Amino acid sequence: MELEFHPLSINLLANAAQQNGWSPHTLLTRWKRQPIAVLDYGEGKLRNLSATMLLSLSSPSIQSFGEDGGRTLAIIASLPQGLNGDLATQLLPSLPRIDIICDVLCRQSLAYREGAFIKMLASIRHYVQNSSLAPLVSTCLRDVGAFYYRTVRHCSQERDNHADIIISDHLNIEHVVAFDLTQIPDRTKQTLNMCSEWVRLGLRRDMIWSMERRA
Repeated sequence: MELEFHPLSINLLANAAQQNGWSPHTLLTRWKRQPIAVLDYGEGKLRNLSATMLLSLSSPSIQSFGEDGGRTLAIIASLPQGLNGDLATQLLPSLPRIDIICDVLCRQSLAYREGAFIKMLASIRHYVQNSSLAPLVSTCLRDVGAFYYRTVRHCSQERDNHADIIISDHLNIEHVVAFDLTQIPDRTKQTLNMCSEWVRLGLRRDMIWSMERRA
């Protein structure tokens, strides 16, 4: 169920199923339809994910960042791979304290590190995407998109740093492209040009690598 072994979420689902007499099939159906509603069946931080999240978000360490803390949560939740921590300051220049914020989010168990990426458990991601924090992601995605577009534009045919970024962050790049095409009409031409360049680079690189393997 994409709970990723989050103890609180697992307990909340089990308790909700028991309280309502749901079968495993019914529980799965409810989770797919309204994951946050299933995790908010009771009251108090041990029976309600929203109560737990609100408690965490109201902590002084999170509040000290102001809106930047919420924007960081929103962008991590939005990106399918999570945020590339090695590139965080380049991806989000409008958040000068992004590295420190990510450290605090990980300490608060609102995020975690997996390789170079800072990610979120599915239950927390669902909460953020359906909360008042969600609208904060728009500006951040513009910053992220600008960085990825520059990376594709400057990428050479060789396996350089730009190519490594495109390979490592490819799902995030696809997400930004989809967001721009559906939500930012004034960037449609720029987005399509970037897609064309991305495909061209990919085809040429595949041909070069194929020839190198045969040699």
